[in-house]
Amino acid sequence: VLVQAGDDKGFLKWYTQLPEKSREHPGVWTAMGRFASGANQPQVASRCFWEAVKRDPNHHQANYQLGQLLTRLGRDKDAGPFLERSRQINRSTTGVTPAWASERLDELKIVAEVAEELGLVWEAYGWSLWAREKGVEAAESQEWAVETVRRLAPRLASLDLVRTLDEANPVTRVDLSGMPLPDWSDGPAGRPAGSAIAAVDVKFQDQAVTAGVRFRYLNGGDPEHAGASHRGRLQRGRVSRHRCRQHWWQPVVGQQWRWHLQRLVTAGRCCGESLDQQLLDGRFERRRVA
Repeated sequence: VLVQAGDDKGFLKWYTQLPEKSREHPGVWTAMGRFASGANQPQVASRCFWEAVKRDPNHHQANYQLGQLLTRLGRDKDAGPFLERSRQINRSTTGVTPAWASERLDELKIVAEVAEELGLVWEAYGWSLWAREKGVEAAESQEWAVETVRRLAPRLASLDLVRTLDEANPVTRVDLSGMPLPDWSDGPAGRPAGSAIAAVDVKFQDQAVTAGVRFRYLNGGDPEHAGASHRGRLQRGRVSRHRCRQHWWQPVVGQQWRWHLQRLVTAGRCCGESLDQQLLDGRFERRRVA
């Protein structure tokens, strides 16, 4: 939150008060990496994201950001494993929920295959076992699931109770332990330690009319059916007032003036000669509608 808000002072206060044990958490290293990246310290940021991936190889943001930073540093070959893993993690996370909810055999196969590619052997085995049993229930034998269960089952007895195989972690192929660790005792070198947004005064001013921008939106209500469309009912903003040679009508709030006028003309209550529509600056503009 502090990084997103650009609150450098608040972040540095948080950083200096961190207990040493908390530095084992991948989320802490990821936050430091984001801060270093924003302070234009790409090598420090790379080291931080690398430390995050070292502790959690399935941290999508850390893998992706590290791959992007290494690409900026001209180390495309080193960036490859992290970018590829971030892509695989994205496939896994977006596939797990649909597979779990639908129990469709084709989706179970996808998440099982991706899990094994990521080195998540326990999860690959679990998904495959589920698919094998579902295939039996549906009388649709899943040979891929039978084969995966047969192949992975003997490995489980010797596997540690960890989520990811060590050799699947890209940090085993790309060593960034020589890159500098963060040292912000005097504030980040890339920018002052004070809040990056403290001196920013953001204001919005409507310059549409001055710029010659005149926006009109027609709701397109259906005159063949009674009542305004749901979208028309929710419109707020401009006021249109109908005027013809016969009558003045009450203002029509929103964007449904054309639909309103068509109803009056159809009912014989108006000649439909003209309509005054309020502009952005408060003035009314004459609109011919008949």
